[in-house]
Amino acid sequence: APGNAPDDTVVAGLAAGVPPAGPGFGTTSDAPEDLPWLIRLDKYVDEQAHQGRTDFVVRSNITETALNEAVSLDLLGEAGLATQLSAPVRFSANGSDPVLRLVIEHPDDAWTDEHLGTGGDLFQADASGDYRYRGDDPAAYQEAWDHEAGDGDEQPLIEFLDFVNNASDEEFASGLADRLDVESFATYLAIEELLGNFDDIDGPGNNSYLWFDADGVATVVAWDHNLALTGGFPGAVGGGGGAGAVPGGGDQQGQPGPVGPDGGLPLPEGCELPDGFDPGAVPGGGAGGPSFGGGNPLVDRFHEVDAFEALYQQALVDVRASLFDSGTASDLLETEAQVLRDQASDLVDVATIDDEAASVEAQLDA
Repeated sequence: APGNAPDDTVVAGLAAGVPPAGPGFGTTSDAPEDLPWLIRLDKYVDEQAHQGRTDFVVRSNITETALNEAVSLDLLGEAGLATQLSAPVRFSANGSDPVLRLVIEHPDDAWTDEHLGTGGDLFQADASGDYRYRGDDPAAYQEAWDHEAGDGDEQPLIEFLDFVNNASDEEFASGLADRLDVESFATYLAIEELLGNFDDIDGPGNNSYLWFDADGVATVVAWDHNLALTGGFPGAVGGGGGAGAVPGGGDQQGQPGPVGPDGGLPLPEGCELPDGFDPGAVPGGGAGGPSFGGGNPLVDRFHEVDAFEALYQQALVDVRASLFDSGTASDLLETEAQVLRDQASDLVDVATIDDEAASVEAQLDA
């Protein structure tokens, strides 16, 4: 949460399933303190928890301070959307020197009950969870979606994706609001645009959760903001709205670098590329291969309906005015940065904190 000081040094076991691309890509178990981690305090000790929470995610980032992600998470909450609390920590693994990392809540049953409600089901999209309809066999969705919370099955997810992909234009326009919180979704799309987060629901990682309440109404839940507010950082592509960072960095013209083993960057130890992934592919397509992030049918069809597009455009105006033009975003940034200046300058020097805060501020003003 804003103003939290770096916590005590965290020592934990390496989680399986380290993603094959993104910030931290190319690191190995030789430097485990730099890897992304999922920590489960109750894995081996029943009911072991910290402040009532058992699951934590240690994030990777192309920035040294992770101020971009901390501020993004703060702003999601200020916009009235479900978000994850975050805290900078001194992180150590296997006796290494501590490094500055950002730790956030992992959306599990306890998080879901607190932020979304009870009696529903929460699904996380994997890298291949691109909102396509995969037929009526639940097994086909278990390969692309993880059931993170709730006691149900994949049926709400299957029915929703069937509607999103196969409803006629008229059915989609008239029936979506019965199946999706369209006001929340419009706000989600607006704030992701203002954060310049290219790696959102229709980005390379398909980063999102889908929550279905007890009545089966869906809500898109934001996830993974380590590439938000990064347009001003080295290795990021472009600048301003829609900017983001690309695994492997980029050249001075903002063209993304190669990813995958054939692109000159090693996979983290023990990781494999997703089925069907082309190592030469880059966001937006090009000579290296097909598009890495191929769009999202829910996003595309939402924008095609005049009434929903109007909701989105109004959300852009409202969010920009209430959070960006008002100075709220800048105040949140300064609060987060001051914690680091006061209590983490032995891990990241003050000049770097100031430089990265200035880069985030430039994106907030873009």
